[in-house]
Amino acid sequence: MKRKPTTIDEYLAALPAAGRAALGKLRQVIRSTIPDARECISYGMPAFRVRGRVVAGFAATAKGYSYYPFSGSTLGTLAGELAGYQRTKSALHVPLEASLPAALVRKLIAARVAERASPARKRGGGGRRPGEKRRKAAAPAVSGPHRGHLLRRLRRGAVSPTRLSSSSYPVSISPQMAASIASESSSRNTGAPHMKQPKRTTDC
Repeated sequence: MKRKPTTIDEYLAALPAAGRAALGKLRQVIRSTIPDARECISYGMPAFRVRGRVVAGFAATAKGYSYYPFSGSTLGTLAGELAGYQRTKSALHVPLEASLPAALVRKLIAARVAERASPARKRGGGGRRPGEKRRKAAAPAVSGPHRGHLLRRLRRGAVSPTRLSSSSYPVSISPQMAASIASESSSRNTGAPHMKQPKRTTDC
């Protein structure tokens, strides 16, 4: 199995000469723009992290390379200056023979860093007014993997709320739901003989 690169040097060393030269040049522009950035590999591609957040990255492609701001809005902010390139919401595709101008790379990085420093981002991106507290989301009655399946098993008595809250089940159940299920089970079984649940060969 081919070893995955763990550094940008290893990533570039595995590329053909033309791709290595183009991405090496792009790397130098990024490093000169944000000299305090830490180089790393993120999602399998060379990336540059500033204060814990990735703000730029690139990856080789069959026809050239792609630039990634690691944001879904940066490229839209500079859409007017990217008209000559193919792009998606989060990636700018560059042919090998048409490298990104250094000035454009610096603008892309500046726009990404500005996003990280915006007041809305600092408040959590929710657009709350100054002094307004963030509302705490209500916890679901039952949370965790296979929630719907577990709810059906709870209601028919195949598994107890107590067991669901144990370490063997990666879910949590609210006290209100536990009480509701216990009430349903009690009313369903009143006056009726207890029916033993059929043994199951597997348990979720």
